[in-house]
Amino acid sequence: MYPIVGNKSQIYPKSIFRFQTGALSSYSAIGMSETKKQIGDKRKRLRSTHRAIRGQHRDERTEDYVESVYRRERKELTTRVVDLQKIFAVSHVTVIRAVDKLCEEGFLERGDNGITLTPKGKDLGARCYERHQLIESFLVSLGVSEDIASHDAEGIEHHLSPETLAAMRQHLGSSRSSVSS
Repeated sequence: MYPIVGNKSQIYPKSIFRFQTGALSSYSAIGMSETKKQIGDKRKRLRSTHRAIRGQHRDERTEDYVESVYRRERKELTTRVVDLQKIFAVSHVTVIRAVDKLCEEGFLERGDNGITLTPKGKDLGARCYERHQLIESFLVSLGVSEDIASHDAEGIEHHLSPETLAAMRQHLGSSRSSVSS
């Protein structure tokens, strides 16, 4: 091995060292060279992927709140700010801000009988609930315990494509109605 003295270009031959010059470079000595166009294409795909994931993260909170209210309504429970505060382990103010925003977006309504879903919210809540159940069932079919499957489904449900959900549905052999991400 080379001693660590001087700068990187003096220590390591260019063909075995990956220089950090602001662009991805290649390992030309071992035949892994990439053209600048290929590198640019990779970067575009990566940016597109990151942009999509950021969008999914924005939608995650909406889906989580709406699904939680939907689950409570299915059990015929009233939903109050304090209930959502306990579910999400966040402050009272955080819940109020989120609920106000979801009311503005037309998913929730606040009234004397607590927080309720609008028709738009019921539609989203039903889709989120069904998607969660599908993923949880799929994980259980793989041998994951129900507790872990429920927890894991909560973490991944917002990031699966319709194609992946369809494959899960087909794998389970179910005739569930259409679930979208």
